[in-house]
Amino acid sequence: MTRLHGEDGGIIAKILGLMLIVVLIAAGAMYVYGKRQQPLSIDGVALRATETGNRGVVLAKDGRVYLATIVHNDGTLPITLQGLDDTTPPHGQPYVATSIGLGDGKTTNPAGSATFTAVALKPGAGVGIFVVYEPNPGLTCAGYDDIAGRPTAFPPIPLRFSSYGVESTQSVEVPDGPSVQGFTRAQCEAAVGG
Repeated sequence: MTRLHGEDGGIIAKILGLMLIVVLIAAGAMYVYGKRQQPLSIDGVALRATETGNRGVVLAKDGRVYLATIVHNDGTLPITLQGLDDTTPPHGQPYVATSIGLGDGKTTNPAGSATFTAVALKPGAGVGIFVVYEPNPGLTCAGYDDIAGRPTAFPPIPLRFSSYGVESTQSVEVPDGPSVQGFTRAQCEAAVGG
């Protein structure tokens, strides 16, 4: 009798151990998928810049670019959009996203946006956002000279999101975005203060 109970306990322990291993493997797979997924996309954008030239946005002191669009979750899992990714942008990127708000996805006036709060998005859902870009304070002006350089592509929207507790980031390219007009070292220094 005692031997039978001992074997039952051993079988139950083995089943519980196997279930724990399966749960750990599933959690690990979910974490890896959550970190690697890039589920965000945007529709067309509405842009308004305070400083523009005949070939795009001009890098200027106090220059701002206001962008409105709708962000979609094209992934297979629900996500929570948490705001802008605060990772330091590249030193060669003239403009950086400095703030985000909620909006209708069309209005480029700051008064038309609301303070950003985290937004849950089911697969296929979208939300209107409003993003402000300003000159990159970390832009390295030493790489420029007295002749205006080539235009630079407008930077992507750096977003932060989570899915089932796993946080990740994605830089979403701006389709048909304007270029940042080429600039000289003096223009760079005037825009970013050195």
